[in-house]
Amino acid sequence: MSFLAATVHPARRQGIEHSRTVFALGERRLGTGPWALERYSIADIHLFRLYWRFRNSYHPAPGEFPNLTAHLRTA
Repeated sequence: MSFLAATVHPARRQGIEHSRTVFALGERRLGTGPWALERYSIADIHLFRLYWRFRNSYHPAPGEFPNLTAHLRTA
């Protein structure tokens, strides 16, 4: 939650390149698992909302963030 609140949340205000860098970190951290932690949690709700806003604002290329996109579909 701290990473999401302090790093991911404000990234969109800092432009597309910074956002892509931050979401790439989130992509790697999430991995291929369905949830941010071992099971569904408040972190998934926050991640869902942040990635949803990023995706609707910056329209990343299909396949750029496959793990986050899968998470979006699951959550």
